[in-house]
Amino acid sequence: MGNEIDRLRSTLRKQVSKFVASQTGIRQPLRPIFDKIRQKGWTAFLFGGALRDLIIHGPGKNPRDLDIVVSKMTPELEEYLSEYLEKRTRFGGFQVCISRWDFDIWALGDTWAFRENHFPGKAFSDLPKTTFLDIQAVVAELIPKPGKSRKIYSNGFFEAVLKKTIDINFEDNPFPKLCVLTALMTARKLNFAIAPRLTEYILHHVERLELEELVDLQHRHYKRALFDCDTLTQWITSLRSQHREAPRKPANLPCAKIKQSLLPITGFQYSFQADTANTETYRVNSPVPS
Repeated sequence: MGNEIDRLRSTLRKQVSKFVASQTGIRQPLRPIFDKIRQKGWTAFLFGGALRDLIIHGPGKNPRDLDIVVSKMTPELEEYLSEYLEKRTRFGGFQVCISRWDFDIWALGDTWAFRENHFPGKAFSDLPKTTFLDIQAVVAELIPKPGKSRKIYSNGFFEAVLKKTIDINFEDNPFPKLCVLTALMTARKLNFAIAPRLTEYILHHVERLELEELVDLQHRHYKRALFDCDTLTQWITSLRSQHREAPRKPANLPCAKIKQSLLPITGFQYSFQADTANTETYRVNSPVPS
């Protein structure tokens, strides 16, 4: 598997280069921020979902989940981003809108798992350890230093791609309901299997909630439900049956396609409003609560 991982790593490095260098079409509005990071020499890494989409779908398809992590949020960077600011997160990050692109940008030290001291290290190389799913556990340097190869750090990401199976990477998360939804929708979106440990996690937590809550959670994300309660019920029933018959084997969700017309324009983002009275938004794919 080592050679295959090296090949995927090399492919991802090329895909990120093409994505960052693109100056046409829908990506053109991102050029100013990429150029600014290059001009100022800021250390920034692309994180999670965007890299997943680039390695699976290639640079021809625009990533739906863009997160950027910087070494620190300098006053100069904050001033530059203020032009595009949608909201500030409670930990000092930015939710930014540039043309049709909505993404989060925050300082490395403000990553939730680091702030909660779940890991002794707090370097970019440690960042992939903080995601709930292994298929999110990868970071790539946005603008490498001149003459240097683009740095890529991962923690089970390439193995998940090769096996076409998603699993838990870092379980400690304050929003298990959101993690359940993330896992189910990621497995369906990618048509990947669900590893036994993750299957157990899903089944454990759905025993403690009504599936209507997951439908409601979709409405909070996308203003509509991509999958109804009947579909979710079929998924859970199937997972329970497969896990009972073969507890050590990955499980697969029954087929149920996402209608493209229902996909959110701004991207496949997992955000969660803690309650109707609280406007704080929490994203589980990027491990920093907004």
